[in-house]
Amino acid sequence: MNYAHEFGRRLRLSLSAGPLLNEVAQPQGGNVKTAFWSTNDSLSYSARFADLGASFSRYTNPGSGLLPGAESDWLNLNAGRRVIGKLRGSIQGGHAYNKGIRGIVGTTSGGAQSVAYETWQAGATLSHEYGKHASLYVNYQFQYQIAANPVCFLGGCRTYYELNMLGAGINWHGSPLRLR
Repeated sequence: MNYAHEFGRRLRLSLSAGPLLNEVAQPQGGNVKTAFWSTNDSLSYSARFADLGASFSRYTNPGSGLLPGAESDWLNLNAGRRVIGKLRGSIQGGHAYNKGIRGIVGTTSGGAQSVAYETWQAGATLSHEYGKHASLYVNYQFQYQIAANPVCFLGGCRTYYELNMLGAGINWHGSPLRLR
């Protein structure tokens, strides 16, 4: 189910929720099925000085190779504005929390604690528009990752990672299609 509403020309809200059924095959055979409620929500505001946005998502995923299945919560905040002419700058920050799906081999230690991975991130982007359909961009992203791995002999084990990324690219899109 989805609900979206525009409050005037500047404020937009979108809320959605729905059930998911996750089925993960076990290495020793058999499947584990879990039911889960997902959501994908966003709020955006266009002001004279900047465009502001916030979004939240809850979903299941295959675990990205770290977990054999994960439940993920993701929060993202962003702000952007035109700097000069067609040059646009934006900043963003976010937090993601992933935990192993209960009942799947490799996600619990003694049935007590789930494996969890957490990421804090921040970044900045500069982009320049070329016509109506293309833009070039450069960006920098910093991530701080925390892995709470319960497979420890002394308990309370955590591993921390820092990741710096630079990127550049081209965005291209066609004209929007109006559905009515």
